[in-house]
Amino acid sequence: MCVHMPTLTIRVSDKEIAVMKIAMLARGDETLSGHVRAVYLEATQGDGAQRSEIVSLLKAMDAKLKSQQTKRGDLGNETVQTLIACLYLMVRKSAPLELRGMADAAINLSAIENYVKGEGA
Repeated sequence: MCVHMPTLTIRVSDKEIAVMKIAMLARGDETLSGHVRAVYLEATQGDGAQRSEIVSLLKAMDAKLKSQQTKRGDLGNETVQTLIACLYLMVRKSAPLELRGMADAAINLSAIENYVKGEGA
């Protein structure tokens, strides 16, 4: 059985192709067309699990900030660190996979997650 799939033609510059090939390799996609399709579908489908994780992070951030305010009576350096850690985790979750991979190579994700959960200082 043959399934007809429409073809979409787009024009891109050599520079854009080079950028897409780098992202394709970083992501592990085998073809440029497959990469474009996957990235586009990821961006448009909306990930309920991803949103749920971000809501969880916001709740954890709220709990940690309330705990810090109760202990200290003010919002000091630890609060700023908590905000930055939580914002980093939220931005990371919303970033494309290839960018997450690059960030994970430079930043210890577990350390940030443990800090937000209150398991590290």
